[in-house]
Amino acid sequence: MKKKEVLLVEDNQQQGSVYADMLATANYEVYWESYADKAREVLSQKVAGIVILVVDLHIPKNEDTPADTAHGYDLVSDAKKILGKDFPIVIISEVKSRSKIMTEGKLSEFSQFEIVEKPVGSLLVEKVDEFTRGGM
Repeated sequence: MKKKEVLLVEDNQQQGSVYADMLATANYEVYWESYADKAREVLSQKVAGIVILVVDLHIPKNEDTPADTAHGYDLVSDAKKILGKDFPIVIISEVKSRSKIMTEGKLSEFSQFEIVEKPVGSLLVEKVDEFTRGGM
């Protein structure tokens, strides 16, 4: 059986490695990018194959952008425009307020997304499983 494809966007190498390993252990094919611009390219090129986006909100736009920038908001918005409002997205964030993320990211018009608070633990795989196996 073909593994379901996940695009993971996380600029922190240690955290990204942990997330990628967790998802791979749960039988997902993981494409990992560190920058919003590279993730947009992957989404544009692999639209049919990727079934879910997992993104940290505080990612740089590209390798010349500071690491503490929040280009994940723009990436989420662009992904919904490219792939449709119902494309599933799991947002990883240290922000504890769902309403703050919704407001800052202008996400209120979108469906099919979940916010997982850092540290993610097993909740990341649980949320990805819910989306990809029809549980949401």
